[in-house]
Amino acid sequence: MKYQQLENLESGWKWKYLVKKHREGELITRYVEASAAQEAVNLLLALENEPVRVNVWI
Repeated sequence: MKYQQLENLESGWKWKYLVKKHREGELITRYVEASAAQEAVNLLLALENEPVRVNVWI
């Protein structure tokens, strides 16, 4: 149980870091095309409360 809590906490940190970088204007995806990158970022933003899926997104 403790390991799961640490994993969730780490995923939260990763999510916050990626969102911060995106808001600062940095590219956080591997997509060159702007619309594909924005779609991927929108998916990341929707995953705020789903730590397991955040790791899959990364």
